[in-house]
Amino acid sequence: MDISQVAKSRYRERISGANAVIETTLGTIEIELFIRQCPEACWNFINLAEGRQITKKNGPFFDGMIFHRVLRDTMIMSGCPNGDGMGGPGYRFAAEFDASLKHDEEGILSMANDGSPQSQGSQFCLWLEPAPHLDGRHCVFGKVIKCIDVVRNISHQPLNFADCPTPDIAIKSVRIIRKRTLLGRVLNYLILSENTDT
Repeated sequence: MDISQVAKSRYRERISGANAVIETTLGTIEIELFIRQCPEACWNFINLAEGRQITKKNGPFFDGMIFHRVLRDTMIMSGCPNGDGMGGPGYRFAAEFDASLKHDEEGILSMANDGSPQSQGSQFCLWLEPAPHLDGRHCVFGKVIKCIDVVRNISHQPLNFADCPTPDIAIKSVRIIRKRTLLGRVLNYLILSENTDT
């Protein structure tokens, strides 16, 4: 299969919200995903995390990936399969922007891109300080709700010349916690068998 011709998965479920629990080699981080405001970015993250999205890597996409760029007390970045900031899942998609979501506080999760909002893939950043210069340029799609100290600790580790922690700090697993209303659970049950698009 030519991976360059694989499209971004359109798989979604009817849920009212979702959290991502990221287990790293330095501890666990829990993030609320803003799935209502930014469904494209959130479902891209979920489908990659759960191994539903077709990529060159089989299985859960983020498992084993390192934090390849870190700025002390500012930001940590992961989601690159190459480990150097140059890789992605094999496709790109456009950013979503919600006026209520900004890089205005500690713990914001946003998509990385190569300078164009049309170039999102799998890389993401967790911010430890406001970054208003990125509003309208990088999609905000979540926020750390538990264990921000783990993000701070990662940002304090020794770095090499490329701003990559040494030794490596890696994602061990990403677990998605779904939130469903009663109506959402019923609707999801009814459509689940029809939602076979990968």
